Amino acid sequence: MCNFALIGAVAPREKLREVLENAGNDFDTDRVPDAAALALFPALNEVVCVTSGGCSCALLEGVGLSTRARNEAHAAGPGYAFRRALAEMVLRFGEVQLLAFSAARAPTLATGLPERSTTLGNFLRFGLQSHDGLVRIVAG
Repeated sequence: MCNFALIGAVAPREKLREVLENAGNDFDTDRVPDAAALALFPALNEVVCVTSGGCSCALLEGVGLSTRARNEAHAAGPGYAFRRALAEMVLRFGEVQLLAFSAARAPTLATGLPERSTTLGNFLRFGLQSHDGLVRIVAG
């Protein structure tokens, strides 16, 4: 089953897409985010669903959601480009919200997911955890 990554920030949607375009990979942001997932984000956030090849599986390898994550995090590939784009967004906008979920889990998103906050440094060092819900990543 495929995974999806949603990124939200208090920034114009065009600026979010611009950072993703400049990351050096073929990211797609045309997929409409799931309504239940959108409801988890703060009201002021613009949210984009980021995919590559139809889903976000390869992207999430770069942020810790696979057994290959440690190797992929520093290798040039979609996961690495996704990490760079997330870091750029945090530095540019001050914070972002990240939600990674399985398509099979989408119908249950509204039942409440754990939320946590972390700094960009800790996020880059430790990545996502399998039990993460909405993760707030801040610059400092």
